[in-house]
Amino acid sequence: MTEFDTVQSTAPERSATADRRRWSALLALVTSWLMPAKTARRTAHVSLKEAYLVHLLAAVLAVILIVVLIGWGETHPPVTLRNFLIRVSIVVEGIIAEFLKSDKWFVLGVLGTALAIELGFVALAFIIMSWGAGDEPVRASFRHAVVRTWLQTAHVLPVILLVGVPAVTLTHARQNWYAANPWPPWPQPAANSPPGSQASSDYDEAMREYEEKIAKLRESRPWFIDYVQWIITDVVTLAGMWFLWALFRSVAAARSVPPIARPPTCDACGYNLTTMPMDSRCPECGEAVVLSLGPNARPGTVWEYTCGTDRLWHRFPTGGRWVAWWRCSVEAIRSPAKLGRKLRHATPGAAHRRLWLIHLPIIFLLAPLSVITIALLEGRNVGISSPGEAIRIFGVIAPTLGTMTATILLFLGLLTASVMGIALGLRQKRNLIPYSMQMVSYLGGYFVIWVAFAGALGVGVYLMDDDYWFVACESLLGIDRDLVMFLTWFVPNCVWGIWYLVLVARGTAAARNANR
Repeated sequence: MTEFDTVQSTAPERSATADRRRWSALLALVTSWLMPAKTARRTAHVSLKEAYLVHLLAAVLAVILIVVLIGWGETHPPVTLRNFLIRVSIVVEGIIAEFLKSDKWFVLGVLGTALAIELGFVALAFIIMSWGAGDEPVRASFRHAVVRTWLQTAHVLPVILLVGVPAVTLTHARQNWYAANPWPPWPQPAANSPPGSQASSDYDEAMREYEEKIAKLRESRPWFIDYVQWIITDVVTLAGMWFLWALFRSVAAARSVPPIARPPTCDACGYNLTTMPMDSRCPECGEAVVLSLGPNARPGTVWEYTCGTDRLWHRFPTGGRWVAWWRCSVEAIRSPAKLGRKLRHATPGAAHRRLWLIHLPIIFLLAPLSVITIALLEGRNVGISSPGEAIRIFGVIAPTLGTMTATILLFLGLLTASVMGIALGLRQKRNLIPYSMQMVSYLGGYFVIWVAFAGALGVGVYLMDDDYWFVACESLLGIDRDLVMFLTWFVPNCVWGIWYLVLVARGTAAARNANR
């Protein structure tokens, strides 16, 4: 047992209390996307009903804003205030007319879409519940996540503006450029003109002139005209990241969580140790009582003490941030139960969440590499004439691919923490989500290795396109070669996913009888 394993914090813990000053729930319409954490602290008193009313008001304002942007986008140049208002009124009249003339199935479809959106917000709250869960009943953690998600709906308004204004502006610019620079008509060959005739020569000359005009138009065309869709996609990605940042800040804001009184139990088997002396052993499993109730029980992880609020650098003369990261990542993969015996329940702090976020930029950079590699290998087959063209194209596409992968894995980890914490806590009748969230955070390095493995395997499968194995499966078993290639990549990744769940479960299960 090392000094890392036996250390106990002597620094005072910072209490997570809500801000004493209270704000009205309506203020969240403005402050939730500017000061999410402060808004969360000062609206901690808001009830579910009040939060849902703000959610509905934000949804109505979002619909109005979308109608305004649609009217602006459909306004033909010159775009004047009068033309803009006329077009907006036409859009509103069209929506009303569509409702009046439509049958019940259309109305049911609209209502079903609205219900699906509402369920989506509730599902989002369930997923991110683990990000801000505390030592409290599961319903309290879920209620907190729902309130924060509903109040954060107001953030959709600036997000719509951030996405809609560039989209409409770029679309208008593209339309104006093509209107001012019309493409020449395609030359038509003369009917029944034999090769070598004057008509055939005139057609060849017309085609050369046509190609020269097209080349000049393409050279004079602004660069963003070719990438309008991808630019808008990147703007949507950035807007989504902004929304998620604010939502996560809001959910993780400090709040008052009343402590739950529990009898002292054996950390290994859960036996009640109320009358047991410190120097005795558990009558059920034989483990020393001091390991469950002693001063060094549940000391916290190396990363928590190195990079958390305590920062006991003097206790770790040979350690540092990278050493702490490496030790926790390796221990989470090799000995998850051992790491689970160190996790603290009531005061885990925020260090583990910061550790999880550190891995996301690495995943962001790794995820597009396999796609870019395959595209470069394809070359002209996918319309890439040079490495420079590839850099131009994937300089726009790669950020979207990286962000999507990092976001998917982030939500996969959060969903795993919520489900695993609830499932393993049913028997003990306690909320184990804070433990499972810590295990997910310390397994961030596992995700990085997984992404690297998936990318390398994808490139390897592509290079083995004509391999005997794929040809044999296609000819002997009657299985499509593309399906075999996909399964060759998919099955190993499923194994990685299953083992990830096992690691989270082992670490969380080791904390189910924790006393602190």
